[in-house]
Amino acid sequence: MRRLSVLLAELQALSPMPSDEELVALPEEGSRRLDKYVELLEAIRQETTAEFPPEVVSVLLSSFGVGDGYEVYWTTVHLIRRVRIRVQGNGAVYCWEGDGVSMIFRFCLID
Repeated sequence: MRRLSVLLAELQALSPMPSDEELVALPEEGSRRLDKYVELLEAIRQETTAEFPPEVVSVLLSSFGVGDGYEVYWTTVHLIRRVRIRVQGNGAVYCWEGDGVSMIFRFCLID
């Protein structure tokens, strides 16, 4: 769990990712950031195979940039899809539902 906390902190420091236009304008820097982003996502995926703590979702949601990040953000979406329904003590609810074709993601707070 400690390793996961470190990975989430690293992802938060990298977030949000630059827009696609910024990634194109700075190809070397953009490529480095995307590579680091993918590396962190893979490490987070490996750390959450047995358990997927709800706090991971908010970090993943805040990591998106504008655009599709050269389709790298699909990896993030697939990670988020692993959460079914979880309720935290503070009332935060994470869930996903879909009709087999499209998916709807929800992140909300219940008062």
